[in-house]
Amino acid sequence: MPKGPIYTTRLESVVSLSEWTKHFRFRLIDPSKMEFKAGQFMLVFAEKDGKRIQRPYSIASSPEHTDFFELCLNRVPDGFMSNHLCDLSEGETVQVQGPFGVFTLKEPQGRASAFVATGTGIAPFRSMIRWLLVGGTKQELWLFFGVRYETDVLYHAEWGELARRHPNFHYVPTVSRPQSWTGYAGYVQHHLPKYLKDPSGLNVYICGLGQMVADVQQALLGMGLAKEQVHFERYD
Repeated sequence: MPKGPIYTTRLESVVSLSEWTKHFRFRLIDPSKMEFKAGQFMLVFAEKDGKRIQRPYSIASSPEHTDFFELCLNRVPDGFMSNHLCDLSEGETVQVQGPFGVFTLKEPQGRASAFVATGTGIAPFRSMIRWLLVGGTKQELWLFFGVRYETDVLYHAEWGELARRHPNFHYVPTVSRPQSWTGYAGYVQHHLPKYLKDPSGLNVYICGLGQMVADVQQALLGMGLAKEQVHFERYD
């Protein structure tokens, strides 16, 4: 088991984002405060057949909040932990450990940052982007978010509102199997060259399944970015 404090938390609220995806807020009870870096993750514990099971989940809330943290996860049909969490009732207690992870914002920050996510890979970027905007960053921030169906565009209204309030934040959602969707279609990497025309001083963060990460990396290197400008975390 990795080293790190263990917290007792209370599930304060849970909201359905789509048919399979939920957003959770856990209030810290003991200890009651936690500092973390945007992009880090928590280990969540549960009991199964007399054994303690743990799973990592990226924190989806901004580090400005030290008395709670939020998670975003899918209910996986055969996944014990995801079903356990999705079946919890508000008020139940959960033990967690952390924070862990080095998929965090790089310093010094360049002139612009781009975030490329699919599915629940959006979770660490919700933490990063909100943290940057709260801090008053003058960077140009780009969020490229790809999903299969329009019902899976997580936090869509929230991203749109942030883009309206912050002229330096640009939100580019794309759907690969559109039905009534009228926005961008296709795979997320296909839309990067339209917006990221100057690779100098640009940091790009990628989060999603392995094949998507590899495809986006290849696209970015083909656009002239150096490997040192591309940072990623795989979810499989």
